[in-house]
Amino acid sequence: MDNCTKSSGAIAGKPWTFSNIQRLGNLFDFGTLLLEYTKDIYEPLDRWSNVSLCTEKKGTTTYRYGVLNDDRTWSLLNKVDNHLFVFAYILNKFKELDIDVVKDNLVDIDILSVGMETGQYSDNEGNTVGVPTKEDFFSEDGMYYNDIICMIYGTTKKGDETENKAMKYLKSISVISGEWEGMCPGDTTDVKKGIDIIQILDDGKTQGFQVKPFDGICFDHNDFIVSGVGNAKIYRQPPNGPDYFVFGGQGEFSNSFIIFKNYDVRNTTSKNRWGKSVKAYKFPKSSIIKHSINGIEKMVCGNSKGGLNELNEWYIFKNKDLI
Repeated sequence: MDNCTKSSGAIAGKPWTFSNIQRLGNLFDFGTLLLEYTKDIYEPLDRWSNVSLCTEKKGTTTYRYGVLNDDRTWSLLNKVDNHLFVFAYILNKFKELDIDVVKDNLVDIDILSVGMETGQYSDNEGNTVGVPTKEDFFSEDGMYYNDIICMIYGTTKKGDETENKAMKYLKSISVISGEWEGMCPGDTTDVKKGIDIIQILDDGKTQGFQVKPFDGICFDHNDFIVSGVGNAKIYRQPPNGPDYFVFGGQGEFSNSFIIFKNYDVRNTTSKNRWGKSVKAYKFPKSSIIKHSINGIEKMVCGNSKGGLNELNEWYIFKNKDLI
């Protein structure tokens, strides 16, 4: 991935971007079409499976059939069916040819599929032009394949780095004997339950951890507000979801961590660095497990009054032996 230097947004281009493409009403259908195209290309090559090299070693499976790389690892192409930058990039390539495949706020799947399958587009006047095919986008020798892979890599590398750092942090603070494992890419436990890291205790029981980035935290009355978390998804309670959330710091919080129990987690909104309202997490103060943030007791939200030093110390002391 050394040649992936540009940001995903820069590669995707314009007029379609990460932001405005979200308003389209049939992105699920769009993604399903792209997933079918990856199957069309890689199934004949015996590289379409629900068992990767990693899941085979662990005796598990991936959450669905998908593309395998030559070394039988789970391919980044398996994210094309739900990747907004990829969606924008493909629409922009058609737009460059003066072909607008969006009508009434919907992607015209018929026009798109005919074009990507035949390499041609015919307008109402019978004029025909050549257009990119599914192989151009998704085949490893396709002219746009590297762009597709780099866009996906650009949005996943930070998450992978955060997970690696979180694993080291968890091992360093754990007071319970057991083994630590990261999930295989595409593993059913990761995708369906939201578990990125598992702690296997000596008695055979397990504890699951969802790892997220964060770039802001403050205390609001009885809750912690954690922002800059990417997709602020609410996961089910254990055993059908993670036992804990682990947040790895970005920006001014680089190399800082904070851990909460997956209990009474709610969504709220906060302002990002560009002033835009984005989804954030709200955790009750009783769910905090541990943190490595200096001065967290002084990080009070907005107009909230008072710090939380004593409460913070009490709940951390109460929960300190859970991991």
